[in-house]
Amino acid sequence: MVLLSRTERTVGALLLFITAAVTPAIGQEHVRRMSLDEAVRLFNENNLALRRSRATSTAVAGASRQLMAYPNPTASVTHETVSDQATSYTETYFTLTQPVDWPWSYGDRRRIGARRTEAASAEFRADSAHMIFELKAAYVETAAAEGAWEVLSQVAEVFRRADQRATARLEEGDISSFELKRIRIERSRYEQRWMEMEMELALLRRSLGALTVPG
Repeated sequence: MVLLSRTERTVGALLLFITAAVTPAIGQEHVRRMSLDEAVRLFNENNLALRRSRATSTAVAGASRQLMAYPNPTASVTHETVSDQATSYTETYFTLTQPVDWPWSYGDRRRIGARRTEAASAEFRADSAHMIFELKAAYVETAAAEGAWEVLSQVAEVFRRADQRATARLEEGDISSFELKRIRIERSRYEQRWMEMEMELALLRRSLGALTVPG
């Protein structure tokens, strides 16, 4: 059987009383969180690095399609003035040119174009997978920090209420100044940890926001 000192019993009783009073009120506060699916959707729509990678892949694919296509015919019109001592007239020449590839040359172009398209597509997929991984890691880290922030916020509130209650009980002579001091030390410690976590959470949210909605 573990025996508790009078101070430990007093502090424990105070915390149990304050926790029962405070926790329901805190639990009623709700902050809407972005879901992971929503974060991925916003990332795909707005991330500048991903958009640049996609645009590069699209441009390479377009250039490759042009390389694989048959050459277009070209047409030209030439006007030439012809004159001698007696007459003067104009001659017009219309020229239509159609380049013709050797069969093996066209096949080579198609293979080169297909390889370029596949290489660009593979690079985009790799870039996308890497950036999505970074996004999910940032999301998980932010969610974990939000959970820690909420817990510390609740604990800090418990100790704030405990401090107020203990101050009143000190005046009534129910607890000693040493017991009140211990509660205030714990209150200060958890409030400091809560403020540090709040600053860390703000940085994490800013980083996650830069990935999903830059600008």
